[in-house]
Amino acid sequence: MKHLILLIFLITQTSMTLFNFDSKSDISNWRIVDDVVMGGRSNGAFKINDSGNGIFLGDVSLENNGGFSMVQYGFIPKK
Repeated sequence: MKHLILLIFLITQTSMTLFNFDSKSDISNWRIVDDVVMGGRSNGAFKINDSGNGIFLGDVSLENNGGFSMVQYGFIPKK
């Protein structure tokens, strides 16, 4: 039932802020996953800039059959 309510909520919303960053935001639950997990050479980074925006940046490399970098949020805090 809660999944149905969530689905209805998501369908009816035109826009929604998931994270509201500022210069003091804790980004410790954000993590980068690059293609190095399978031998690639891409690298990404996530930071808060001087204006308080969350910035995901890096280089994607096609070497060694790579080609991805992503940022992921852990909704359940690490213990």
